[in-house]
Amino acid sequence: MSEFIRLGAINKKTNKYTKPSHANKQDEFICIDCGNDVIIRQGKIRIHHFAHCKKDIKCNFYDSPNESQIHKNAKLLLKYILENKIQLTIKRKCNKCNKIDEYDIPEFSENSSIIIEYRFEYNGVKIADIAYTEDNEIICIFEICNTHKTCSENRPEPWFELDAKNIIETFNDCDLQTIQLQCIRDKTCEDCDNQENIIEKQLEKGII
Repeated sequence: MSEFIRLGAINKKTNKYTKPSHANKQDEFICIDCGNDVIIRQGKIRIHHFAHCKKDIKCNFYDSPNESQIHKNAKLLLKYILENKIQLTIKRKCNKCNKIDEYDIPEFSENSSIIIEYRFEYNGVKIADIAYTEDNEIICIFEICNTHKTCSENRPEPWFELDAKNIIETFNDCDLQTIQLQCIRDKTCEDCDNQENIIEKQLEKGII
């Protein structure tokens, strides 16, 4: 059991993601990865966590999750955050001036959809880890990184890259009303982009 990755489970009755610290022992839960029954352990010594009911089940999701399992958990968790109208703010640091910009993600509405593995056309066919859409139009895109960052920057703005483990741990520590996540994209801010464009135009005109 990892002491650093507190993975959630799906409540059988509500079909919602539940984090260990908010699980009720009277409810029933299933593993996100294999779909088998799990129980919540909320002792006084070890950190609260889920565990499989039967020892003969060959699923390591809660004991030693691999990269793809952590990635899967983070995607389901972010979908839960958005669909349950938990106020999500994304912070992004400029790689030139170190300015921190904040982006408040719009609240989920009846016309919104949160789609995992969303296929779309943008300079060719792309697949986003998660797309937030409204009336079938992309509001924003989220790419989830565990060990390997997104290879292509070729995505419609705004899009954010988030660390899988950071999503899980931040959610475990938040108050379930608001949550702030750090975008890990290597990107310059709008002010720096504008300044760079001005310099390029001045160079073209021979001003500098």
